[in-house]
Amino acid sequence: MATNQVQQRRLELDAILRSYCPNVYYQPPESIKLKYPCIIYAMDALSPQYADNQTYLLHIPYGMRYITRDADDETVFKLAILPKCKHGKPYGKDNLYHHPYTIYY
Repeated sequence: MATNQVQQRRLELDAILRSYCPNVYYQPPESIKLKYPCIIYAMDALSPQYADNQTYLLHIPYGMRYITRDADDETVFKLAILPKCKHGKPYGKDNLYHHPYTIYY
């Protein structure tokens, strides 16, 4: 998969995420002040599949977190039903609710 194809697919994912939440950050630096609710995501470890000693298929996973101040935020459920998305164990920190996901796109 060429670099510009990977970037284009990531931008497609970014647009999808923005349809759920206006504040979306891709690998934000620590100096950025986040606006809540928000989605933070970054590329995770690649998981290639092999056939005949060659890479046959490359899955690109993204680690994603939805952070909100609202314990009953319905966006949590909307994100969880995205194709190839898995919701992890939520946790609270600094009066914010963090919902981790892994999404393949």
